[in-house]
Amino acid sequence: MRHVRIHVLGDLYEYKYKMPKDTIKHDILRCIRYHWLRRCLFYKVRFYMEINAGKLKLDLYCRGIKIDPAIHEEKIRKRLRVRGGLGSGVEVILPHNIWVNIPVFEKFVMDSPYELKEEKEEFYIYKNSMRIVRVDVAKTIEFYHKKTSEGNLMREIGIMHGGALAFYLGPRCEFWATGQNCRFCAVGLNVGLIEKEEKSIGDVVEVAREAFREGVADFIHINTGYSSDESCGIKTIIPYVKALKQAVNASIAIQTLPPRDNKWIDFAYEAGADSVSFNFEFWGASAFNAICPGKSLKIGQQRFLDAIKYAVKIFPNGSVAGEIIAGLEPIEETMRAIDFITAAGALPIVCVFRPVKGTLLEHEKSPDPEKLAPIFEYMYRQCNANGVRMNLVDKVSLVIMPIEGRFFAQK
Repeated sequence: MRHVRIHVLGDLYEYKYKMPKDTIKHDILRCIRYHWLRRCLFYKVRFYMEINAGKLKLDLYCRGIKIDPAIHEEKIRKRLRVRGGLGSGVEVILPHNIWVNIPVFEKFVMDSPYELKEEKEEFYIYKNSMRIVRVDVAKTIEFYHKKTSEGNLMREIGIMHGGALAFYLGPRCEFWATGQNCRFCAVGLNVGLIEKEEKSIGDVVEVAREAFREGVADFIHINTGYSSDESCGIKTIIPYVKALKQAVNASIAIQTLPPRDNKWIDFAYEAGADSVSFNFEFWGASAFNAICPGKSLKIGQQRFLDAIKYAVKIFPNGSVAGEIIAGLEPIEETMRAIDFITAAGALPIVCVFRPVKGTLLEHEKSPDPEKLAPIFEYMYRQCNANGVRMNLVDKVSLVIMPIEGRFFAQK
């Protein structure tokens, strides 16, 4: 058998073929190039696709996916819109164990070329009516249907995103009370309505034990909103971190706003937090000020940058992150943010902008994946160049992790 590889449909896919020695190579190549599938069948050519999982993940973030109505809901992990709203899509596992939370509810999904289908108890993604890859769908969560001993639905306390058991802890972000909330965020639409605002330590620990007993959680992710106290919310989450560490002894990542005093970063580490991230969102001043008015007025971008530089002195390599959003400012600005973060010895976490339904930016266009792709190659190369460790966690479905940037660096 001979093999020839050519690119079709952009750079997402590659076709390979196998053919008998007496088959005319020229005809086979024409057949592949123009998708003359009937002629392929005549030559008894067997096709399969090799997917670039990283680029497909980006494309799915930007275009979303339709779900075949024939798929029974109980076969797909329940889609819940909680916290900032990014996790409301369908959880799918691409080749190479790449997890992705694909938008399904947003308006731009109506124009998506992608569709999720089930055939003979296996799931496939189709693009423009052509089957392109077999995928796994994240299994349903048993604890979502259970209640805590205090009588609260567990899914209103914690939720799964990929392998992360995620909790929003503390009161609703105070920026929402003054209209200074980040324009892309849905926390104020969810916390206290779809999910419980007040979560007891007992409930949180109980949900964590259940998630790890069920085998669906690999690590814990905690985030909180703006609080006007000097710790900016860290003081609130420290008791939860201590209790969770004692109960399940899992890796705990916290995402918070930078405290006024760096001592709270020390306290978080001493309490058992394994990693910390500060989400300053944008590098350019115009985007930061316009889209994150509360952060701009109450904290200032420089405080985020200073907190990152301090935290890398306390936490191990690869355990401090700066989170930014791609798709709402020029990619050159996003790359400058990556330069700063990696030069500081921290991990850049680049979130693809999603115009989440109900937010102030819901009518914005979803980004063009081809324009964003260079960001992720750059992110990967800069982490390598600065010696930033990239492999502490996997099964992350809401962002393209730096280690996944390797797919964009492939030539």
